[in-house]
Amino acid sequence: MCHACLLCDDEACSSFVCRGPLCSAWPRVQPAEKAKEPINETLKKAAWKATGGGLAGAGAMFINVGALMWMRTTVNFQYRYGMTTMEALSHLYNEGGRGLGGIRRFYRGVGPALFQGPLSRFGDTASNAGMMALWDSFETTQNLPAAAKTITASAAAAGFRVFLMPIDAAKTIMQGALIFFPAFVCVAARS
Repeated sequence: MCHACLLCDDEACSSFVCRGPLCSAWPRVQPAEKAKEPINETLKKAAWKATGGGLAGAGAMFINVGALMWMRTTVNFQYRYGMTTMEALSHLYNEGGRGLGGIRRFYRGVGPALFQGPLSRFGDTASNAGMMALWDSFETTQNLPAAAKTITASAAAAGFRVFLMPIDAAKTIMQGALIFFPAFVCVAARS
C-alpha cells in the first residue's frame, strides 16, 4: 500500500512513496475521442488552404510574366530559328518596327501568357497545399512520409497543367512566328 497517498489497495505494493502512474490504483484518464469530421468539411478546409496558397502563386506569376516576357520570347525565337541571343534580340526588335513597336514585339503572346502563367502557378501551389491538407486531415495518413504526400501533390499539379497545354502552345506559337497570325490559325495550318 502506498503510504504517502493511500490510493493503492494493492498489498503487493510495498512502496513508502506513491509511484504515481506505476501504481496499480493510480486513476487512469482516457484521452477524449476526437470527433470525426465529415468528408465534405475536410474537403472544404483543404480547398480553402489551396486557394490561399494558389492566389499568392498566381499573383507572383502575373508579375513574372510582365517582367520577363521579353526574355521568354527571345529564347523561344532562338529555339525555332537557331540564332544567338544578340541576333534574336536584334531581329525581334527590328521585326517590330524599332522603337515602341520593337518593344511590343517582345510581348507578342502576352494575353495567353497572362492567362496561362498565373493559372499554372495557382494550380501548382493549390495542388500542393490542398493535397497536404487533405493527407493531414485523416488520422491514418497524418504520419505518411513527406515524400509520399509530395508525390501525390505533384501528380495533382501535373494533371492540372495538362489542361493548360493548348494555351501554352498558342503562346509559344505567337512568340516565335515571324508573321503574326491568330493562334488557332497557326495550329490549324500545322495539322
